[in-house]
Amino acid sequence: MPEELDSFNGTEDSPTLNTDASSPLKPITERQIKKAKRTRAALITVILVAVVALGGLGYLGYLVFGDEIRQLITGEETPGGSTVSTPPKPGANIPDGNNYIEGAPEKIQVETIPIPDLKELYGLSADGVLAKLGSGFELTKTEPWSDSANPDIAQIVTFSSIAPGGAAQQAETSGAATSTNNSYPIASVRCSVNGSGTVVDVYFSCDVRLIGFPETSFDALLATGDSVVNTLQAAGVTPRDYAYAPPDHESSIRYDNAVSENRKIIKQEAIFSGRSTADSGLTVWTVTVTYDYGISGVATTDDFSTATRTIKISLA
Repeated sequence: MPEELDSFNGTEDSPTLNTDASSPLKPITERQIKKAKRTRAALITVILVAVVALGGLGYLGYLVFGDEIRQLITGEETPGGSTVSTPPKPGANIPDGNNYIEGAPEKIQVETIPIPDLKELYGLSADGVLAKLGSGFELTKTEPWSDSANPDIAQIVTFSSIAPGGAAQQAETSGAATSTNNSYPIASVRCSVNGSGTVVDVYFSCDVRLIGFPETSFDALLATGDSVVNTLQAAGVTPRDYAYAPPDHESSIRYDNAVSENRKIIKQEAIFSGRSTADSGLTVWTVTVTYDYGISGVATTDDFSTATRTIKISLA
């Protein structure tokens, strides 16, 4: 028998698994390295594609459902249309993205109302005024009146607008106790009635949000005469020979303590007056714009977010 076969048949031990920890590991071949690199590159590619796909889906969802998502988060409707750079004509139902009641349990958008034609109320009875104002107002107060300066006036009759879903409330007035925005604003029509029971003077007042004025500072609102003239025209009054002049900034301000270094602004107010083109009836008009900042006051007039902002029209 050949010597090589004799050796195979048992002259040498058969190969066994090397379990000695000190023995060197079998070297990794170049083929294995290339395969591992290809696998890693494939995994990275898959991850990048997945990230891009998720980002694309998220962006698509934002484009389709973005408005609904913002409404769910903020509880507000997304304002539409272009920004109103000048005060809209009172009574125009122009959406205002900031036209909300702050501090309420839920934010409630204020619905604009038209200003009544005040000159048409002259000479009417209280019942006639209510009929003229329509279903948006209710009679809220009647009180006797005695004034030596105006002996013809026998009583004052007040009508208040009805808030959506609720009854009319007594009109808010300027002052620290009512300097709050957490209740629905209302409009008030007050009529002076003579002994014969007919209207001789008319007063209208409301929160400026009710007639569509934008959320802006006192000075910005009255920078032009649009707010005053448009309000008068909406009330049925055409000014005669009237030249508008914006109020002086410092003259419009009332401080809590004018001589204090830490003084606070508690109110801004401007009064405009003139005559109408009417030959009889209510011929003298007055418009008063007030920003009441409350007893705590503000450091600057740009901080008007919590101010009670009212406009009043009187015809006599």
